[in-house]
Amino acid sequence: AQYTITLNIPQGNSLAAEMVDTLDVGLQFVSFDSITSSSGDLSTTVGAGDFSDQASFAPALSGGDGTAASQVLTFDFGDINNANSDDAVPETITITYTVLVLDIPANTDGDVLNNDVEYSWNDGAATQTINDVDPSDQQLTVVEPDVSVTKTVDDDTVTFGQTLTYTVDVENTGNATAHDIEIVDTLPLGLSYVPGSASLPPAQVSVVGQVITF
Repeated sequence: AQYTITLNIPQGNSLAAEMVDTLDVGLQFVSFDSITSSSGDLSTTVGAGDFSDQASFAPALSGGDGTAASQVLTFDFGDINNANSDDAVPETITITYTVLVLDIPANTDGDVLNNDVEYSWNDGAATQTINDVDPSDQQLTVVEPDVSVTKTVDDDTVTFGQTLTYTVDVENTGNATAHDIEIVDTLPLGLSYVPGSASLPPAQVSVVGQVITF
């Protein structure tokens, strides 16, 4: 998932400006993708001074790694100056970054994951802080596949030398695509696989003794 955060920068100087994003457990930072300013009226003491050098604004990571404890991203914007004197035209900084929804037991179908963003700066007199206006805007809902396997046989009363046809049905009733599905069928002693009888291409069928892998 990619988050986009837009910060409104007040006129004048915003000293020691920083944004802290606390990700829910189950989310992990992947990459810092971009930072842009709305106009040349914004300048900073970080990097080249015009928000053009993305690498200078990559977040510092702290806390956990998202598996058992929240990961915290801290973006340091330095001292920002907004030279625009027109209050009717807001000056903004927009950043984007990508997070991974972890494949861990804590993330189950229907879970809602969030992140908590706080932007702070010093206006020369005191530290000002702004939190998410509506945290629900950033909610992610976990979806998972729900795979079931059913096997039937065409005749349950058999004689020696009789050929049986097994049908294996695989169904995904979940809300997400199931990837890399593998079915392993272990035949009981007394049964043997008839080579080439599977409806799948031969390259997708492996037979080792009594074990058939699809």
